[in-house]
Amino acid sequence: MQKQQDQFDAEVANAISRAGVATAEARTLSLQATSLRSGLEEQLRCKSEEVAKLQAEVEELTTQIKDAHIKDVDDQFAQLKTMDYMLKQRYTKLKGEIEKLQSEKRIAFKAFGKLVKKLARKLNWDISGAVEMIKTVDMTTMTDENVSKFYQVIP
Repeated sequence: MQKQQDQFDAEVANAISRAGVATAEARTLSLQATSLRSGLEEQLRCKSEEVAKLQAEVEELTTQIKDAHIKDVDDQFAQLKTMDYMLKQRYTKLKGEIEKLQSEKRIAFKAFGKLVKKLARKLNWDISGAVEMIKTVDMTTMTDENVSKFYQVIP
């Protein structure tokens, strides 16, 4: 029985020793896991900060691109607006010049008609010939055909 008791005590001592070794290994593994977890948490925190910085940069660049595009569109609009204003001014000026020329043409044509009628009376021409001459002459479209008609009307 003593032998059994000694054997039992030896087994218990061996089991306690193995349990102590297992506990030490478990503590070591627990410390390693805690250290590894702490390192991973630090890496995650660093990566999260990097992602946040990159997101901020992307937002800033997007804003800059939008602002640059808006500025470009605004510049083009300002140029078009200036060109539109200049074209309107030029149109108004040309329209005024055309109206002035047409007015001068009407005045000159009336004066020409009066002169032809006076000339017809002084030279005793048929007044219908003078009227035909006035109809034939157009100050703006004096073509070769109109000139020949003009000379045909003169007696």
